[in-house]
Amino acid sequence: MADIREQIELFALGRLSGNDLEAFEARLAADPDFAAEVAREVELIQAIRLAPGVDALRSQLEIIEKEAGEGAETANKKPGRAISFRLLFAAAAAVMLCVAAIWFFNRTPSMTAQELFAAHFQPPATMSAQVTGRGAEDTTQTPDAPFFSLLEAAEQDYNKGNPAGALEKIARLQALPESSGFSDRLAFYAGLACLQTGKPEQAIREFEKIREDYPSEKPWYLALARLNAGQTAEAKAGFQQISGSKSPFAREAAVIFEQLK
Repeated sequence: MADIREQIELFALGRLSGNDLEAFEARLAADPDFAAEVAREVELIQAIRLAPGVDALRSQLEIIEKEAGEGAETANKKPGRAISFRLLFAAAAAVMLCVAAIWFFNRTPSMTAQELFAAHFQPPATMSAQVTGRGAEDTTQTPDAPFFSLLEAAEQDYNKGNPAGALEKIARLQALPESSGFSDRLAFYAGLACLQTGKPEQAIREFEKIREDYPSEKPWYLALARLNAGQTAEAKAGFQQISGSKSPFAREAAVIFEQLK
């Protein structure tokens, strides 16, 4: 049986078979750390095979290896020639690996808009106290008034991971006159709930209701909503603006902006 490094290479190249393949796959299933190591090795091997210029170098290596074998037959008469072939072979192999490594570590991963959205959308886990606290225009309301009861129910739904339920209650709240002191935050959490329930266009409409400077997270989630809705140009402009600001999302926005170039 080949050693483990050889097995990984054979597996990556699709050349492992029979009992060796069965044993290898069994270890993959039973050992997560080993599976992660194999995944890294497979990706690197594939990168080497796909790297620009590697095919030409591989052809040269095959010629060098053949000549080195022929040179070895006369090594007793011309030892210098055999040694030089081995050195040349090693140097060419090193060049091939360097080319592949440079390509592998500097390549830009290609992600779709949906993948970028999924990777970066992390909504707040709970509704802010600024929503559930009473606004200045609501001083006539009592804590047990229907508006606040419904607001508390919406908060409970959101906090328990039920964005659809929260969204339905927020829509009812927004239709009540008492919501005027909470309009920005209600729209903010309605937008978040829309994104969590696969309604990016509605999320955009909710975020656009909010005044520009409140809450500070609005530009970030609005850009993500536009990204999710397929409005790539608008999303890109939003991420570019955020990346040049003092937003806590500035660095993350810069990453997405580079991906969208």
